[in-house]
Amino acid sequence: MSPEKTKELLDKYPKLLERISHFEHGDGWFSLLDNLFDKLNHITNIQFVQIKEKFGSLRAYYTFKEYEDARDNENDLLADVIDIVISAAEEQSCTTCEDCGSTDNTTTGATRYWIRTLCQPCREQEYIRLGY
Repeated sequence: MSPEKTKELLDKYPKLLERISHFEHGDGWFSLLDNLFDKLNHITNIQFVQIKEKFGSLRAYYTFKEYEDARDNENDLLADVIDIVISAAEEQSCTTCEDCGSTDNTTTGATRYWIRTLCQPCREQEYIRLGY
């Protein structure tokens, strides 16, 4: 993600993203992440540790701030809820262009070494950029 979009999310969700310095995907998933973080921002004892693209979809990994917090039943239930919210965002990324955020005519497929979810115009630009 671009430095400008990264800074915007880091400034808006400093506690959730305290351990994040960058995002490993395109700007098109900015709104998707903004919505995800907005839903989870009220949970004070979690932090995201990595946000990236893998096999054409979003992956978001988090931890509880204190290791001891991860060992009680209340947080087991909370983790289940967090996992459902994250899974929904990850699923949405499968139909959202990683570059521009469009949900029209997206496909997930290989572009040289990477599997990416892109709309048709962005996929064409990617092929041009890669010299296809």
